Amino acid sequence: MNKNNKEIKKSIYGASIIISTGVFSISTIINILIKAESIITISSLILTIILLLSLFIYFKKDLYNISKFIAFGSLLLFMPIFWKYDGGIRETVTFYFLGYITLTTILLDKWVKTILITISFLTLMVFFMLELHYPEIANSGDSYRALSNNVFGAMTLGLFTVFLLSSLLSSHSKIKRELELYNKELSKVNKKLEYLSRKDSLTGLSNRRDIFEKIESEIERARRNSEPFSLILGDIDNFKKINDTYGHKCGDIVLKRISAIMQFVLRKYDIAARWGGEEFLILLPKTRLKEATIIAERLRENIIQNPAFCEQKEIYYTITLGVVEYTDSSLDIEDYIKMADIALYKGKNMGKNCVVAYHKEEKETFLKGI
Repeated sequence: MNKNNKEIKKSIYGASIIISTGVFSISTIINILIKAESIITISSLILTIILLLSLFIYFKKDLYNISKFIAFGSLLLFMPIFWKYDGGIRETVTFYFLGYITLTTILLDKWVKTILITISFLTLMVFFMLELHYPEIANSGDSYRALSNNVFGAMTLGLFTVFLLSSLLSSHSKIKRELELYNKELSKVNKKLEYLSRKDSLTGLSNRRDIFEKIESEIERARRNSEPFSLILGDIDNFKKINDTYGHKCGDIVLKRISAIMQFVLRKYDIAARWGGEEFLILLPKTRLKEATIIAERLRENIIQNPAFCEQKEIYYTITLGVVEYTDSSLDIEDYIKMADIALYKGKNMGKNCVVAYHKEEKETFLKGI
């Protein structure tokens, strides 16, 4: 059911309850004036108060269903009293029945609605036809009154039971739908939080935690399948000078610019992370040292060719990168990161803006930037 249909139903219900409250208020006053049977007057007064309560609840946000349950349930419960003590169907309860059927049509689910309307209509027509065409039966005394009371009482009890079950099932379905929706939203939020907990807030690259776990997984895969992988550790050259010259805002723009270049140059399955400050760590799955060195050099060239723009200024920068290949399963993550760090600072000492590869045999080769 869409939102517009729900609003229409609420509006019709509100109008019905306002009218019903007015009718029973007038009925109560008339019963008092004509000195009707006390049970009729009291019942009419109680019903009026209940309808006023449901009307009050209706205007409270999100209490429509409670108001509907109170109003409709009270109408059903009070039917036998009016039938028994206030004459036959032609005299007092025709509008009462019509109001009940109207509320049924408006408020209940399709299958419940069909059952209740059918039972109500048939019962109404049977007694109406008896009183209209066979007045001698209708006026036969207590036997007819007892029969009509028993039938009508049983019907009302059955209708109220069906209504109660329908309301409970409807509430259960609504709660279930809301719970499913809540769980979906919670799952989305948890996934988003999980994603954010693994990303660097400035650059959008993986953070230390995320890449550390991915390197651990890559080590397990490499041990299991005897497949290589390589790491690249990069550090922006003279980054402190960039911050001192242009300000930290421009320094952040440089970090984001280099991160964007990394994402453009690297392959889809490579993982780049901000390792800390101006340092970056890159995981290259299924990659030998030679190929990793070529990728690092391609990255270095792209970085020096694409300056950052901050406050109408062009900012040029360079980066030094150390490369290491996973070759010894007896070593852990920290060992390989330390090797990449050794190669990186070898490049720093050789003049920066270069790529240096670390070899197991303590032989380093490097490509000097032009």
